Amino acid sequence: ATIQSRADSYTTITVSLGQASDVTVLILDQKGTVVRTLSKPARPEGTFAVRYWGFDGAGHRVPAGSYQVLVVASNANGSGTAESPLQIGAP
Repeated sequence: ATIQSRADSYTTITVSLGQASDVTVLILDQKGTVVRTLSKPARPEGTFAVRYWGFDGAGHRVPAGSYQVLVVASNANGSGTAESPLQIGAP
């Protein structure tokens, strides 16, 4: 997963798949608690982007700080994960 952040609006998470998969993107806080889950079922092989607007699952903006992005891809052949750091707001 590749992360590009725009402090004023959203973060783009780029995911590259070697084969078609169901994809789940988890945003975790520093304690490892999931603050947002973004599901992208039945994605084809290749690269696609997921936009994260900086809100938790209840629709509240998350505080500025360090987060972790965990991407989980799964299909009939198994599953795989990728992690990347994410900075929201001023460092």
